[in-house]
Amino acid sequence: MLSLPYRILWSNRQRIFALSVLELSSRYASSVLGALWIVVFPLFFLSIYAYVYLFVFKVQAANVDSLTLILIIFGALVPFISFQETLSVGAMTIVSNKPLVNGTLFPIEILPPRVALSSFPVLFVGLALVIVTRIFQGQASLTLLLLPVAIALQFLFLCGIAWLVSTMTVFFRDFGQIVGLLSVVLMLLSPIGYSREQVPDTLGWISLINPLFYMIEFYRDILIRGDIDPKIAVTWVITAFGTFHIGFFLFERLKLLFADYV
Repeated sequence: MLSLPYRILWSNRQRIFALSVLELSSRYASSVLGALWIVVFPLFFLSIYAYVYLFVFKVQAANVDSLTLILIIFGALVPFISFQETLSVGAMTIVSNKPLVNGTLFPIEILPPRVALSSFPVLFVGLALVIVTRIFQGQASLTLLLLPVAIALQFLFLCGIAWLVSTMTVFFRDFGQIVGLLSVVLMLLSPIGYSREQVPDTLGWISLINPLFYMIEFYRDILIRGDIDPKIAVTWVITAFGTFHIGFFLFERLKLLFADYV
């Protein structure tokens, strides 16, 4: 049973990839900028965050220049945007595909992973910008070799999230609206504009129960710090795999009821 979700993803990998490409093509087909939104969107968010935290709140970090501080923010913002997109789009992925749900041959388990994969172009572009900048700074570290591990863990985590929220929305349609509020709350509670060193001890418990804290800090350890915190890494691995299996288990247990509710 534990190997089932991996076997489903592997056996349907070409179909998932094709569906993701189709999703992205249809998303940008009618827009003026087209696929350039993949670059513009994260840069727009970065400019807002940089302005608010650097010039309004005047956030500073010890022994860190302004460019590195911007990279600290961007290194957290990019994976969060990927998560946010999966959360919002994934919530509606089952209820918006009624013909596929009512069919008997199509493996609907791959619809949520398709959403997760579709969020990755923004992630890849953002990570590439951070890496290139770190290279020009002369601050690139061997921890960058762990970046594929971070991306794989995020994919597992996002698949689990997409399975969970898509299942919840089938039975509770208001949940599709709630995820919008949830993403805003998580954006404020996650260490995007600040690092774990800046979290007050009295509020540390919020970080400990926030899975995005571990995802973001793991990316920062790889991209910026060049040193992996074992506690952060181990907790994130457990969280990613745990979310993946819990989401798939819930989806599998309830998918036979989907046709009665969509």
